[in-house]
Amino acid sequence: MDTDSLIRERAYLLWEQAGRPHGRSEEFWRAAVAEVAALAEPVATVAAPPAKPVAQKTVARRKAGAAVSSRTAAKHNGGAVASALSALAASAAGAEAPLS
Repeated sequence: MDTDSLIRERAYLLWEQAGRPHGRSEEFWRAAVAEVAALAEPVATVAAPPAKPVAQKTVARRKAGAAVSSRTAAKHNGGAVASALSALAASAAGAEAPLS
């Protein structure tokens, strides 16, 4: 659909919504032109904020195959890694670790 047709249809809808007033066709035409022009403008995109330097370093380490520290792993896994490490240490010492 061409621009003039869009403007014509929008002006007609605005005129109908206003109760079909007599003698105000230019007012509705100008309003329709403004609305169609606003729709034709490109939408600005919002760039994502840059990643935190700490996160960038962690990603770089993981890509390089480096292990994540036990503190970081425990923080993200709700302590499951720390519990597993405690159980391993206890079994290596010959004692049975309590299960949680």
